[in-house]
Amino acid sequence: GALRLVRAGHVRTICIHSDTPGAAAIGAAVRRALDEAGAAVTALGRPPC
Repeated sequence: GALRLVRAGHVRTICIHSDTPGAAAIGAAVRRALDEAGAAVTALGRPPC
């Protein structure tokens, strides 16, 4: 889901709610997939280099 949307240029931010069960694991999996795909991951307010 998220990676497909990022690749299509439809997503600029991804929010994972910390009160969702398994949020840390979900966040880690999303980050890993984005890193493996070469997507730019930055903190809010910082444009990608």
